[in-house]
Amino acid sequence: MNFWRYSTMTALLALATSVAVSAQDTGGMSGNPRLLEQMTQVFGKASAFSVTMKTEAKDARSGQTMKFDLPMAYLNGQMRTELDFAKLNGAGEQAAATAAQMAAMGMDKMINITLPEKNLVYMIVPGLKGYCEVNPLPGPTTPATTAPKIEIVELGKETVDGHDCTKKQIKQEGAPAGEKVLWWAAADLKDMPVKAEISTADGNAVVLHFTNYNFTPPAAAQFAVPEGFKKYNTIQELMMSGMAAMLPQK
Repeated sequence: MNFWRYSTMTALLALATSVAVSAQDTGGMSGNPRLLEQMTQVFGKASAFSVTMKTEAKDARSGQTMKFDLPMAYLNGQMRTELDFAKLNGAGEQAAATAAQMAAMGMDKMINITLPEKNLVYMIVPGLKGYCEVNPLPGPTTPATTAPKIEIVELGKETVDGHDCTKKQIKQEGAPAGEKVLWWAAADLKDMPVKAEISTADGNAVVLHFTNYNFTPPAAAQFAVPEGFKKYNTIQELMMSGMAAMLPQK
């Protein structure tokens, strides 16, 4: 299932994005245009901030749960998330094995940068000094008159993580049965979410707690590929370069 196997969870937006255990698929929540549009609604009231997303992702098929912190920076629609495989928790030996394998390949840390205005998502691997473009966002080819309608419904007031919040749900026309996005917007944090729950049509689920908000605009340089990094055509090519580094040198 794409969102569970995707290497970096972006995009929540990722709520999500993008959730990270193996980097073998190019799918994932960050590549889902519906979820991208939905999460834009969630973060639409702040143009710049940074936050830590304490993430718990459950795979419906295996019943396993993975937990990790996902630092996120947001600037005028651009989003950057970072994943450190060494800090994965849960799923028994799988988490440790995944972390060890990724470290051996030089892929223990990954960065995803979503740039809607360029119709691009960059997946960057600092350990390999490489990157690739994944899940390009759909271009503006659909007439506005046929765009799915989004409705935000308020479900009441609740206290979450010590904040007075309004519980909200996104309802989108044509969304698959079982897909749901809920979040709790804190009045004292510019109505930004302190918690979010995402359920997918196939029964997977992600719960996020947002901590350490900072509304100082992050540096624009955080949303660019570092100079000197090599571009790979696909995730598979990027992974192969990491695998090559594991082979004995002649």
